[in-house]
Amino acid sequence: MKLSHKLVMVSAAALMGVSPVIGAVQNTTVMAATTKKKAADKSTKKVEKTTKKTTKTTSAKTTKKSSKKTTSSKKTSTAPKADVIVLARNSYVYDQNSKRNKNYKFNGESWPVIGKGASLKVNGTKTIDGKLYYSIGGNNYIKAVNVATFNGKKVNTTTSSTSSNTKKIKLTHNAYVYNKNGKRIKSAGTLAKNSTIRFYSTKKIKGKSYFYLGKGQYVKTANAKKVEKDDEPKVEDTIITLVKNSIVYDGEGNPYTPEQKYSRGGQYIALNAKQIAGKWYYQIGNDDGDGEWIKAVNAVVSQGPALIKDPDYVEPSVNTPSTDVNEDATIITLKRDTYTYNNKGIQSTSNKFAAGHKLRVTELTWIWVPAQKQAYEFYRLTSDPSGYIKMEDVDTVVGKQLITTNTDQEAQEAGVVANNNDKSALNTAINGSSAVVNSDKYKLSSTTLRDAYDTALVNAKSVVNSNTSTILSVNTALSDLNKAQNALNGAKIKVSSLSNISSNEASAIINLVASVTGVSQSSIQFTNGNTQLVIVGANNYTKTVPVSDYASVE
Repeated sequence: MKLSHKLVMVSAAALMGVSPVIGAVQNTTVMAATTKKKAADKSTKKVEKTTKKTTKTTSAKTTKKSSKKTTSSKKTSTAPKADVIVLARNSYVYDQNSKRNKNYKFNGESWPVIGKGASLKVNGTKTIDGKLYYSIGGNNYIKAVNVATFNGKKVNTTTSSTSSNTKKIKLTHNAYVYNKNGKRIKSAGTLAKNSTIRFYSTKKIKGKSYFYLGKGQYVKTANAKKVEKDDEPKVEDTIITLVKNSIVYDGEGNPYTPEQKYSRGGQYIALNAKQIAGKWYYQIGNDDGDGEWIKAVNAVVSQGPALIKDPDYVEPSVNTPSTDVNEDATIITLKRDTYTYNNKGIQSTSNKFAAGHKLRVTELTWIWVPAQKQAYEFYRLTSDPSGYIKMEDVDTVVGKQLITTNTDQEAQEAGVVANNNDKSALNTAINGSSAVVNSDKYKLSSTTLRDAYDTALVNAKSVVNSNTSTILSVNTALSDLNKAQNALNGAKIKVSSLSNISSNEASAIINLVASVTGVSQSSIQFTNGNTQLVIVGANNYTKTVPVSDYASVE
């Protein structure tokens, strides 16, 4: 995953992966429910009977309707048809106070999320805190913005409230434009801070919340604030500046997984402030879920009114040392505009970071750069493990010190194709394999050691015959083959006399035969005056060999 080039984040994150998800929850109203979540399997059995019942009813109604067109029979009174909505996305359930009901019950089980595509019977609408909701009974509600159709007709999800209709956003930062997959649209350029833009809906992409601008374009909700329909906000914004690198939490004080952080020095509009478990938090993300919150102790109000009115709260100093980051992290700051490289030393033509950008890294390694015929030290990115930054493009490094995982010589060997001279030692080892295989050291080793040698030999032959093998792969193949050969430890059991084997000598011989052949000791018997061995293998295959194959006189 690429890091955001706008938000100074030291790690990427996917926000709010919620489970379980139920495909549909009302056993009398389900008409169609599809979800890719695991809970679909769980809910299928629960709605199967209902689906059959609904199909039967629908068929009956269709028959009556068809009959009505061809006959003049009297009208019969029927119960009013219930209103039905279909969800456009996975949706939370809320109570009458617009608080999430994480214990919404269906057949005695709690379902915090209702799956995309579920059809639900509704009992009218209700506006709560300026937002429109559909009632699904029992003081439980679904946000209208999450509804795709009402009685089969597509609904406009941007008009979810008549009293607080928010169709515009004001950018709180310069913002990139993204497509439906969360990839930046470079041709769209950068939208300027304080710009007011019309939006149509909100959407989660890879766990992050976005405003949809139309024509396949999105901006992150963390970079914008909803405004009234035709007016700019009438209340002065509160702008906070981070004095520490700060972890992002949900509305209940739980850090998102994987971890997301914003870097010291970043400025954001604080939308709200509240206490969670006795600690103050600022909300800096405006989404339809729990939002994005940071600890207030990591920020100072740099402009606008204070949101925390608690007289006991003490705002941190600008020079307060950071305590809200992983002390084992390593963060680099770029000294110039920089492109990333892959592990083959090939420079990217598109993935570029600006001077001053901060990046979290996990590894320091040498990589051979073919274009420059030289090895360079690179930092490996945490957010994109296949991406590397040249050390010479780095201005500062803070946090845990990293030690190189290889040498420049090893990097060169990994990047340069081997010639015949480079392969000569490996060829010699391969040519000597015939003598190895015919030796007691090989033949009387355990099956595990013989298999290891055979595998190393096959790999060595593959490497030596390849035109693209690097020096490193040749040297590694040679090392592996020599190591496997040196591990061979086969040897005959020393006895006083082959014609008069003692019980201890016999036990040692049987152990050796079992190790070599892979059969159980009970499948090995002495015969013919203890001069031969009978070995019963798989499928009762019997083999008779002289004892001298496994023993010799001292």
